[in-house]
Amino acid sequence: LILIDRRLAHERVLYERALASFEKGDPPPSQQLLLPLTLDLDARDMETVERAGPMLQEIGFQVRPFGPGSAILDAAPPELAELDRERLFRQLLARIAEAADAEAAMGELIAAEFARGAAVSPGRVLAAEEAQALVEQLFSTAEPFRSPDGTPTMAKMTMDDLDRLFRTPGKTLDVT
Repeated sequence: LILIDRRLAHERVLYERALASFEKGDPPPSQQLLLPLTLDLDARDMETVERAGPMLQEIGFQVRPFGPGSAILDAAPPELAELDRERLFRQLLARIAEAADAEAAMGELIAAEFARGAAVSPGRVLAAEEAQALVEQLFSTAEPFRSPDGTPTMAKMTMDDLDRLFRTPGKTLDVT
């Protein structure tokens, strides 16, 4: 029996998708916001928007300066439809500002933070088709057994493990 953590699996899929966008320079589709978000930003965040704007665009964010101390978020990755886009965008800006200036490291950081924020929420139940698609996508990644931060995405349980969980010592499950 293989148990897969759907959130960590989704993080891995989104992380590798974002890295692929950076490498190819081929941004995924963005979802135009019906009502663009006007964000009040401090000087550090404005500088981060300017510095990381191209990389943010490569994962689906479309942001533009809007006078001193503010920016407009016109579009976001479609994976964020159910999430608080502004909160995730601000988290990304904060993490990027903390990062070193190396573009490769910044790309990995942006991809990991995006994946962490956009992954399926822990309480959400996936339909059978969604779960199957996620497993297929996970096993098509370069590193399906680990999340971007190195946490295992799955665990194997043997019959002995199940016996230890559900049976008294000395008795085994008979599955025939």
